Amino acid sequence: MSLLLILLLAVCLLLIGPLSICWGVYHWLIKRSRKAARLFLFLPITIYLIAGYFIYTAFYPTDEFYEKEFHQITSFPFPEDGRITDKDASYPDQHGDYSACARIEVPASVYQHILHEVATDTTLSRVTFAHDSTFISSGPFTAVAGSIEPALFAHSLSGGSSAMNAYRFIGFLADRKTIIIYRCSS
Repeated sequence: MSLLLILLLAVCLLLIGPLSICWGVYHWLIKRSRKAARLFLFLPITIYLIAGYFIYTAFYPTDEFYEKEFHQITSFPFPEDGRITDKDASYPDQHGDYSACARIEVPASVYQHILHEVATDTTLSRVTFAHDSTFISSGPFTAVAGSIEPALFAHSLSGGSSAMNAYRFIGFLADRKTIIIYRCSS
């Protein structure tokens, strides 16, 4: 209970402190120029909106984030016909380490092209869930692909290792249109 009160006090101080200062500056400005005072009102609103956007995207990354992850994992640009159907990522820790997973749907021809190109990548090796399941317990992977039976993965490739703090996984489902990408740096 006391932790909740401390958190509420901290939030109040973070919101009320800057707003009180802005209110004081506004009253000081209104005595000198009404126009300057009105323009000044947009400054704190703008700052709070920008900060809010960055905080929101830190917890809920945009599709662009996952498109960059796709490029990092596969070394290929995100397909123009691709569509991210499910996604999840952990919040970066104090060292910037995180894990991210996305389910991507592409046309069958793009699926085949990506599979062929990734299969020839020497930094990735074929894996099966039975032999390499270190990533399955990851929160983002479970949220995106936890309900998919391992037998539904037609091809699975990975690179790096969880021990080396850089793990990449790309799985191709048997439906010939769905690709699962996962990256973990811990």
